[in-house]
Amino acid sequence: MYQVGIFGEKLSHSLSPVFQNVAFKYCQIPALYEVWEFSKDELHERVNLLRKPNSLGANVTIPYKELAYGMVDELDGTAKQIGAINTIVNNSGKLKGYNTDVSGFIRSLKEIASFDPIGKNVLILGAGGAARAAIFGLVNEKVNSITIANRTVDRAVKLINDFGVNQEIFSILSIYDEKISEISLRSDLIINATSVGMKHSSMEFESLLSPDQIPVNCVVYDIVYNPLITPLLKNAQEAGAEIIQGLWMLIFQGVDSFELWTGKSAPVQNMYQKAMEHFKSLG
Repeated sequence: MYQVGIFGEKLSHSLSPVFQNVAFKYCQIPALYEVWEFSKDELHERVNLLRKPNSLGANVTIPYKELAYGMVDELDGTAKQIGAINTIVNNSGKLKGYNTDVSGFIRSLKEIASFDPIGKNVLILGAGGAARAAIFGLVNEKVNSITIANRTVDRAVKLINDFGVNQEIFSILSIYDEKISEISLRSDLIINATSVGMKHSSMEFESLLSPDQIPVNCVVYDIVYNPLITPLLKNAQEAGAEIIQGLWMLIFQGVDSFELWTGKSAPVQNMYQKAMEHFKSLG
């Protein structure tokens, strides 16, 4: 039996085992995906255990993505550029780090919304880790422009300074700036990379954009996946825009991890269906 799992803290609600074990079963691979919750002091030892012959590797989540980056033998080009890994693959005792947050985000855009980012105008709400992965992928896909709207403008400035690319494609403004309506209405893609609208958060029932700020011919992607349909996505539906649930980003980063570990095509719809069933069972 092969071993694979997820490294992190506070993982009791992780959906990864739910959909990854379905994928292994579907592909008839004798592997068990587990939750590995431990303290930072144990990370180095845990990473080294992935070298065992029966280990496929691991996923890495908060707060270990940057720390684990320096503990593998080799890095994929994207991981090297972004400075964090979320997937480790064991190749005969040699460990390689990848960042499938980036590839999973782009793949979900293309496969779920048939959205081609080339030449498009993008508005991103937020400037944290999720925004970073999205921006990195979109820059590589040659978008026309990216506007980052964040509560603290300084954080957004720091984020784009980390990208060694053409700075001219970026604009920055406060999330409360009155120009946000004008920018959102000419956007082809709007991404919420904040926690606004997340279940049990202080802004659970809020949306950063109203229906009249969302153009009918755009795609709205909310990285928040609980609830499945956030207040922003409800507003987007009311505006007539196409929506992508945040669950798809989670699924597709897992899809890319699965394919790196196994070399087989992941059963995307089965993984999504199982994750949805799990959500519904929680009420």
